[in-house]
Amino acid sequence: VPVSATDACRWADNRLVLRGLPAGADPTGVTLYFMAGACTGRYTAVKSFDAATGCANLSINVTSGNWDDGSAACTAHGAVQSLQVVAGGSGYLPSGGAVNTNLSVVSGSGGVGLAGTCVVDAQGRVTGVTVSTPGAQYTEGLVVSCPSACSVGACLPAGSGSGLSVRVVLQPASVALVAGTWRRGDGSV
Repeated sequence: VPVSATDACRWADNRLVLRGLPAGADPTGVTLYFMAGACTGRYTAVKSFDAATGCANLSINVTSGNWDDGSAACTAHGAVQSLQVVAGGSGYLPSGGAVNTNLSVVSGSGGVGLAGTCVVDAQGRVTGVTVSTPGAQYTEGLVVSCPSACSVGACLPAGSGSGLSVRVVLQPASVALVAGTWRRGDGSV
């Protein structure tokens, strides 16, 4: 089952969106075993589930902060895999063939650590965005921006940056829903 996060159902809050479940499915109490993504091989249970949004609250020990597998809750999901320019816009700070490193996050609640570079042509259009540090805990609502020509004091003839559209691709993650879990510590299922 593919998993993701939205601004209302965030990794940072130990919640995730389960995609593609059959209508009426309620995975409350089911163990999620992470099959792909930053937390591969980890597991924890669904504590509660909102069928309308697909948002699952994950089981976490409130004292230790651990998932059911006994390790600290995984916070590495939601890393940015790539940023693809859909529309380059205009009025961005030209990089003169060099790379402008001032990529900034406009919105996308819960995420931390994203860093990247913007490449802007002489006409002020963004021609590429590269991820140098993917960060973590970003949601599907992530919006990024490149520096405007007005960001250096006075506006250059190109004006202030507008019209940039970037498709954000988060690193894929998926889980298997498991009816029973073998507990290594006590040998129980």
